[in-house]
Amino acid sequence: MPCDPPRFGAPILRFGRFSPLLIAMAITLGCQGDKLSVDEGIVVKGKLFKGGQPLGAAVRSSDQGPPIPGMEAIAPFQVSLVPEGGQEGHARGAYAGKVADDGSVAFSGPGKGIPPGIYRLVVVGTNTMPDAEGASADPFRGKFTLDKTPFRFTITVAHVGKEFDLGTIDLDRPPSP
Repeated sequence: MPCDPPRFGAPILRFGRFSPLLIAMAITLGCQGDKLSVDEGIVVKGKLFKGGQPLGAAVRSSDQGPPIPGMEAIAPFQVSLVPEGGQEGHARGAYAGKVADDGSVAFSGPGKGIPPGIYRLVVVGTNTMPDAEGASADPFRGKFTLDKTPFRFTITVAHVGKEFDLGTIDLDRPPSP
């Protein structure tokens, strides 16, 4: 029974005319780095106020009672941008905002920002326990949940790679319908 003669050379060299193409593709894909795994997005910023005061200061001044020991660092509210058709509290698609003491807020998604789209600004209190009289401890009284918030923003493709400014928003002065 005859045997096939041994083949010499690296397997990639057997493809002769395709070798340069394969090498070029490997180099091109290898040099993409973060471009393949991180989408460019839009960094969204603005200022949030309540009654003319920065949001954090306004909410803390309206809190009832002393803070629970060990819980002082937990914000009394959550701020997020939720895409139209999204679900509040749903991990996918909602972008949490970080609010500073001066009321400035910044939203960013994975990578370099959030994708373009139509978003609703949702602001909810984190303390859902009723007070002594049975009233809600939510400093916003449910006015800015996903289904009730009057704040809606359209962020276009033209903003990709840039910042989008929400402007100054006073929760006590919602936009006219």
